[in-house]
Amino acid sequence: RTESMVPINLSNNPDLAPALLIAWSILGKTLTIHGLNNLRHKECDRILAMQENLSVLNCRLISTNESADLWVLDASHRSFPKALHVNTFEDHRIAMAFACMNPWVQQLTFTDSTCVEKSFPQFWEQWKKCTFE
Repeated sequence: RTESMVPINLSNNPDLAPALLIAWSILGKTLTIHGLNNLRHKECDRILAMQENLSVLNCRLISTNESADLWVLDASHRSFPKALHVNTFEDHRIAMAFACMNPWVQQLTFTDSTCVEKSFPQFWEQWKKCTFE
């Protein structure tokens, strides 16, 4: 498992963070990232949402210097539970990002699966086509 040497800068694209964090978690990689602090002021506190949901996978998103907006995703102890209930915090990006866990988690459920309608009303229908359900 390797750590990203140069922090990934999402200052101009912070909405990509949930999907990127999930991808690195699936890979079991450690990632250094900045440009996340404004995620606290989106549809929900996306940093908190990711921290809470990632913890079930034994992954941690921790601030090394919150004032400098520097974060580390530690996925070195990542595990896939048989069942995962994702608290979406009613945020479409949290739901869509965690949907990517489907191939690794047998039972994947969400507190609010309809929140995706904000940006992608047909998300679950299209997702089923991608996962052959």
